Amino acid sequence: MLFLGVLSGCDPVSSQRQIVKNSLQEEIVLFRFPDSAGIFRDTFRILAGQEKEVFFKACICVAAQEACSKLKNFGVPDDSVRMITLSGKTFKKDWFDDNNWISEYKHKIGAAQTCTIEVFDGDFE
Repeated sequence: MLFLGVLSGCDPVSSQRQIVKNSLQEEIVLFRFPDSAGIFRDTFRILAGQEKEVFFKACICVAAQEACSKLKNFGVPDDSVRMITLSGKTFKKDWFDDNNWISEYKHKIGAAQTCTIEVFDGDFE
């Protein structure tokens, strides 16, 4: 019994997360919702000059590095994302374009991938 506990303690845990870094002078709101349902699943308020984790997944596995914009939660359909400022401007960059993301991938016993998208005043209209 002790042997099984020791083995399970060695299982690799991998994680993936998306972070939005708000470099605007005003607060933004991010809405995530499945394409098929059209109902908001998550809403995040991100203060000016702050960053917030908007997606996190962990598993007992060794996860390969993925495209930042394509991270999914265990088979849930790809999300639609809408981001607005409190003054009513809409995010015009493409959330699903990986050129808009910075990815950090670390692989030790498990793996950790952190994807960050930084938004600026010019990204909204």
